[in-house]
Amino acid sequence: MAARHSLLHNERKRTNKIAGLLLEDKKPRLGWRTLVVPLFLLDLLGFKKDLHVTRKNLFFTKKHAFDAVRQIEAGQHRGVALGTIESKTRALLDREKKCFDSEKVRRKQLIEIELLTDHYIKLLSSDQSKYDEMVRSVYSKRGRFMVFYTALRKTEQEVIQAAKTTVRKGSKRERRRWFDQIERI
Repeated sequence: MAARHSLLHNERKRTNKIAGLLLEDKKPRLGWRTLVVPLFLLDLLGFKKDLHVTRKNLFFTKKHAFDAVRQIEAGQHRGVALGTIESKTRALLDREKKCFDSEKVRRKQLIEIELLTDHYIKLLSSDQSKYDEMVRSVYSKRGRFMVFYTALRKTEQEVIQAAKTTVRKGSKRERRRWFDQIERI
């Protein structure tokens, strides 16, 4: 239980940091708008909303991977657990009419979810309770971790590439800048 909490905490902390870096330029600054309290509060509320949505989107695949791990630990077969996640993501895509994801993005995300699920299962099967110790235990050599990390980066880049070509929110320049910034961070 402590290991799962440590793993989840580490992933959330990393996601929050990335979201903060992505929205750094949108953060309300102290200036003349602070003198007009309603304007400053409006800016602050808008920033908080954007931050929440960005965190949620960045944590999407991790959340579903954790759900699959919970199902597998409860005794469900890996294929069934991942099938359940696939059904949930399909239903989410069908339900959300304003959803910016497409079937192409969802398929790429499912690959990422599978990769993360296997990674989390490995980490949780170690006898360690802290994230760093779990990683050292499972990936005893740096090269082993780099194989996983390279595969994860490749998969994340495929998700971003699919999103670049299918998402239609904002101008093409804004989308390209946003996804380039995600890749960079």
